[in-house]
Amino acid sequence: MEDVGWHNRARDTGRLAQLVSGSMFIASAWHGDRLVGFARAISDGISQAFISDVAILEDYKRRGIGRELVGRIVHGRDHICFVVQGTSELEDCRTDMGFQSAPEMWQRPGKD
Repeated sequence: MEDVGWHNRARDTGRLAQLVSGSMFIASAWHGDRLVGFARAISDGISQAFISDVAILEDYKRRGIGRELVGRIVHGRDHICFVVQGTSELEDCRTDMGFQSAPEMWQRPGKD
């Protein structure tokens, strides 16, 4: 997953394991034994969830994989308010799935 900007996350397996274990909801896409897509959400499981990563390998983009992964995470969890982070290329997917712009959001970027 280094080609989607996960250089530090993918290289340090301990850090990657902590990232995964600290996530409440995870979805992945595989082509054979190759991981081609990954999404995760951090949540209290009751009212709030933050989809912090949706990563798809470049050769697999624009095939609906990101939409499917986000769909798996939100499916059956209508009681939870989901917030999703992502680039503008995901905008159509987000609005199609019921996400709305939330201009009141602020972020403090971490240093990777």
